[in-house]
Amino acid sequence: MEKIEKSGFLLVDKPPNLTSREVIDRLKEKFSFEKIGHTGTLDPFATGLLVLAINKATRFVEYLQKEKKAYQALLELGKISFSYDIEMPTMYVHNLKVPRKEEVEKILSQFKGKQNQIPPEISAKRVKGRRAYEVFRKERKLLKLKPKEIEIYEIILLDYNFPYLSLYTLVSSGTYIRALARDIGKALKTGAILKDLRRVSIGSLSISQAKPLNELLSLNKKELEDLIMPIDQALSFEPYFLSKKDAKKFLNGNKVFVSNKLSGLFKVYEKDKKTFLGVAKIVSGCLYPIKVLK
Repeated sequence: MEKIEKSGFLLVDKPPNLTSREVIDRLKEKFSFEKIGHTGTLDPFATGLLVLAINKATRFVEYLQKEKKAYQALLELGKISFSYDIEMPTMYVHNLKVPRKEEVEKILSQFKGKQNQIPPEISAKRVKGRRAYEVFRKERKLLKLKPKEIEIYEIILLDYNFPYLSLYTLVSSGTYIRALARDIGKALKTGAILKDLRRVSIGSLSISQAKPLNELLSLNKKELEDLIMPIDQALSFEPYFLSKKDAKKFLNGNKVFVSNKLSGLFKVYEKDKKTFLGVAKIVSGCLYPIKVLK
């Protein structure tokens, strides 16, 4: 088994009918890694962008988890299910009025912006230490979950031919598209399930940069490592360059005095070598190491 030495992010176009964990397991059957994890799960039936953190990149996962995410979703109106998608048996909604395209567009526009969303009762959300889906599978009991504030930045109708409604949406981290489908169905008074879902971007990373899992599994070590994106390229922060002297301070975990005009998170580099050193936070003229890459 070939060991992957390089650290960074691997962009996978996830196929349907696999969990995110199973994608990792497939790769581990052929390659060995010091560490590997994903930056945000996709439901088994969903496809699209799954970003894997390889080796030292696992320390930077939290930054990608907080990024905006974009999806293409296909809803089927006139049906409902306990999971709000095709993973569980569906039931028809009878005596419904078929909404016109103009009505659909008006309803979708009302979902744009900040709002409180109740996560699906069958999800990975924890209640008193137990995941909601585990409680349902073992006890056939639906837990009551607390609403969470989310934001929908864009929601665009791509196509509508009843009962199918296709849309594009850009959302904040933590948004459940299954729950969005549920809420759209309620607003239209038709019911709705999520029939198909494809994630097309996470922050600045696009599905166009990803490779299908089967293709990745056909590669050798060098070919796979060539596809691993350097850690800093996947992070959306602005760069900050340090002198050799200050870079040494940063690597030792010490603060560095900088301009008072700057604040927030930055990607830190050594100026002369342009070597990525890690992530820092600048507050009140001081640059504090947050994640140091040694």
